[in-house]
Amino acid sequence: MKKTYEIRITLALPLSHEPTAEDVIKIHDLYAAMSHFFSYECRCFWHFDTDPLKCRQEVMKAELIEDFNYGMDYLFWVPDLNAINVPLMWEMIERIDAEPLTGLYTVSKDTGRLSVLAVCNEIIVRFNRTYGLNGWFRSENKNGGCIGRKNEDPDAAFLENLTALGDTILQHEKQTMVTTHVPALRIPAVVNSLPKFHPRAHPLYKQHNLTTFVLSILELASASKNKKNIALYGAGTVSNALAPLLGDSLKLVVDRNDDLCGKPFYGLTIVKPETLKDSLIDFDTIVITPIAREIEIRKYLKEILGALYDTRTVIGFDGLVTHNSDLKSTGSTIISKDTYYETGNLQIKPSDKLTTTTDRKLTKRAVLYVGYLCNIKCIFCYYAHTPAKNWHALKECKSDAYLYRTEYKNEWVDITGGEPTIYPHILELVNYCNDIGLKPSLISNMRALANAETLLKLKDAGVYDFLCSVHAIGETYDFLTKSKDGWKHVISAVENFQKHDIKWRVNCTMTAVNKTQLTDIARFSYQHGARVINFISYNPFEGWTLKMDIDFQARHSEISPYLIEALNYCDEVGLEANVRYLPFCMMKGHENKCYNYPQLSYDSHEWDFCSWFSDKTRNPSPKTSDNIRCLIDNEEDMHILEAHKFKRTAFEQCDKCRFCALGFICDGIANQYAGRFGTDEMIPYDGDFIKEPTFFIRTQKKIVDE
Repeated sequence: MKKTYEIRITLALPLSHEPTAEDVIKIHDLYAAMSHFFSYECRCFWHFDTDPLKCRQEVMKAELIEDFNYGMDYLFWVPDLNAINVPLMWEMIERIDAEPLTGLYTVSKDTGRLSVLAVCNEIIVRFNRTYGLNGWFRSENKNGGCIGRKNEDPDAAFLENLTALGDTILQHEKQTMVTTHVPALRIPAVVNSLPKFHPRAHPLYKQHNLTTFVLSILELASASKNKKNIALYGAGTVSNALAPLLGDSLKLVVDRNDDLCGKPFYGLTIVKPETLKDSLIDFDTIVITPIAREIEIRKYLKEILGALYDTRTVIGFDGLVTHNSDLKSTGSTIISKDTYYETGNLQIKPSDKLTTTTDRKLTKRAVLYVGYLCNIKCIFCYYAHTPAKNWHALKECKSDAYLYRTEYKNEWVDITGGEPTIYPHILELVNYCNDIGLKPSLISNMRALANAETLLKLKDAGVYDFLCSVHAIGETYDFLTKSKDGWKHVISAVENFQKHDIKWRVNCTMTAVNKTQLTDIARFSYQHGARVINFISYNPFEGWTLKMDIDFQARHSEISPYLIEALNYCDEVGLEANVRYLPFCMMKGHENKCYNYPQLSYDSHEWDFCSWFSDKTRNPSPKTSDNIRCLIDNEEDMHILEAHKFKRTAFEQCDKCRFCALGFICDGIANQYAGRFGTDEMIPYDGDFIKEPTFFIRTQKKIVDE
């Protein structure tokens, strides 16, 4: 049996009269006591309707949707508000688990009707799959008595229908206060929302922040180990940890803090940063030790050293910056701003004369997976840990495409993998999609498209456009994709796009490796005809979830300044830019480009949640059965449900997020990210609470596909 604070309960109250102020207070008090004693993720619903059947259907619909979102343990169905209290709930749960049973119910002594029903939630889910919402509260049994009078007692019919499934649901007679030991109440849920007691982020933050600190120190020391003459910028905690590892290589320590200057430091004396200019002969490398201030300090160092800054190597937690044409690497992480790139014989063709719109409608685009085989191995690949390494059969792919077009009314489809350009049946699949009215795009790394013959065959088959991965520039691209001559293939492919008038868009996954190149990637994309660029925050999903030593993963606040610079460039030249999965507060001033899960559905180049999360396809996505879908009244509500289901599963919102005006429309931060880096970066927005997902993005100009 779970511990009491792990038990998630749905308290469902189908009311027989319009709730009075006293009733509402009683419900709130009951819910507060329940969430203190059991899990703080307990749920409580109440509703009144003059039609008892409709009243119960609405409450049950809410219960099923919340179970889909959170996964509840028990349902307490309580037609009589005065018949329930927390000790009784605990007593019934103990008995259900001890005997064991699937449910218990109590009957009112005054009316003879059902007053409390407690059942394991899995029974509710099973019943819904079998009978659907309309079958919950109707019974054909005419044996008389409390149980079974058709349409006269919906709660009795509910109990009868559950029992008819073959589960053991017994009457509970005791209905007294608990006599066994009751565990002490935990800290109230409202207190848990304070940073000090946050139940999830705080312990992980404390543990993994220390781990990250130690690993970062070792990485910085490794980057410095071959340097003979080092100057440390900063004389704080990091420098104290790093100095013993550097040994005799340490020649100078500087700090702007007047209180530290003149004090001894591992055989040296701390001096002002201005001393660097007069001591160039003593060092060839500067190591920046203050964390998250690297950009500010680099700028300051350039002011001090002027042109001499480019003659020294600068190392920091944001990477290694070299000032020559050679690309450097430390271990598995390249840390360089590779601003120079070859463009072959490309004719510059700016992508600024396109039809745009601010109209925001739900997307009609599906995604079709052909398998996970690929001709490169990006170090951050979402599917790196996917065991399945076979292509999907053409028959299955066609079946998915037909489903998208006929059942979900999709009009566009992104064909992806792995790498779809090397899928053996790709031409036939593209032809089929066009034949059924599903315009195909291909998501590609472009390696195969460097071959003009391959590209032209795909164009003739009917590919509308390509969504291409440009994750870096030059040799940094080769490093990230673990591909030999990868960048040369990109150049050749883009040259083919230009020559044969092929539409293309860009995906760029942001990491510690390529963050300094974001503006260069945007410039390259714009100058060579790309219609859109998507900056994608690296998502540590699937096999990455539990890894805390991902060396290419950067903090959001480290990427943000470079991203803002890139977005400013996109605004200047008129290139549509979208940012995926990054918290709004990391890109203030560019919120109209921020697409978290609540916004994705309103981008015509993103995927329809209804088909993406369908349990009838082989998509590697969370599945939603038709039993849940049929509970939702309209398509927009369905998209909101799916968005919030996924954000609750893969992301978390820290304590600051709970006070943020954008909390409803923002994902927050990935679970793994919160565990590794903590939550201190988040900056809540003030003002009125915003619930409209398109509040910001409806001002963005987006291209229109013909």
